[in-house]
This record gives sequence, structure tokens and C-alpha cells, in this order.
Amino acid sequence: GFQLYICHKLTIYIKCNLQPWHGKLAQADKEGRLVYIQNLDIRFGASEIVELIREALQLSCTAKPINHPTYDDPNNGKAYVVFNSRNIADEAVMKINSGLVVGGRPLYCSKGLLKVPKPASGALVGHLTISNQKMNPRQREEQKKAVSTSHCSQPNTIEYDLALDWMLVREKQAMKFSILHKRHAGERKSFAAKMEK
Repeated sequence: GFQLYICHKLTIYIKCNLQPWHGKLAQADKEGRLVYIQNLDIRFGASEIVELIREALQLSCTAKPINHPTYDDPNNGKAYVVFNSRNIADEAVMKINSGLVVGGRPLYCSKGLLKVPKPASGALVGHLTISNQKMNPRQREEQKKAVSTSHCSQPNTIEYDLALDWMLVREKQAMKFSILHKRHAGERKSFAAKMEK
């Protein structure tokens, strides 16, 4: 990126070394300076998190709140925090995990980026591969000539049955997570009330 400065009708462009956040996160992770903090207030922005770290831990950092995965607790704020050195990051993890409570919320953290599992092969996750190697040449020819009448799942296919089962499981899971999140919100409120006494 570039910053624009205008001085006495003279425009000066100064090239900035503005690295995108994902690049900064990856670099900080490699160097052991990245900390993943959980159970923050969801209303905290980057500046509030930086101020919290400065006030509570007497450490300087940069921070980036992150979005929540689909089934994660929506009341549980998360952020990546980048410290100046590996030792400072280790110190922050130790202090936070030893019982730092902010607004009635005990914070906890770990070092590094979240590890998202990748599929072992290049195949799409959840897709079934049906081998046609056991078909005789006549069956393969018939399959090539077959005309598809619909791209949607039909009630007489295994995909349809699996899709219905999957939708039912997802609905049950969403309901259970909703109940769990409400219970956690209530427990947080009662914990915060106890801490104020």
C-alpha cells in the first residue's frame, strides 16, 4: 500500500511496508510470537484487546479479533495477538492461563494458529466415489448413453436418504448448541455476579 502526503501543493507518495494480516499471523506463528486468546467479550475490538493486554499484563502487542466458526459459542470472543518476541508471548500465555479474569470471564489462550485439518487426498470432503472398474464394457457403454433427468437428489436414491439423515442430525445439533450457548451465557452472568461480591 501507499500513503499519500500533500505538502504545499506537492504530492508525495511514500511506499509503506503494510503486510496483510494473514501474512503477519503466519510470520508471527513461525517465530512463536502468536497467541490465540479465547473467552473475550465479543464487543472487544482490536484496540480494546491491545489496551487490555497493556493494562492487565503490562505487555505491548497488536491484536485482531476473529469471526466465530458456525457451531462455536457466539458469546465467546476470540482474537489473535502478536507480541514482539517469543519470550513475551510465552509470558503472556502463562499469565493469561494462570487465572486472568476480565469482566467476569476467565480468559484462556494457546500459542499459534488454529490448525484446520485438511483432507488427506484431493477428493472433496463428504463426497462418495463410486468405482466403475467392476462394470463390464456393456454396462459402461449404457452408463455413457444414459440421460440424466435431474441434477437434484431424487427420493429413490441413497443420496436423498443420506441428505435427509444429515439434515436431521444438523437440526438436532443446532438445537443442542443453542441450549448449550444459553446455559453458558447464564453461567457467565452468575459467575460475574459472584466475582462482583
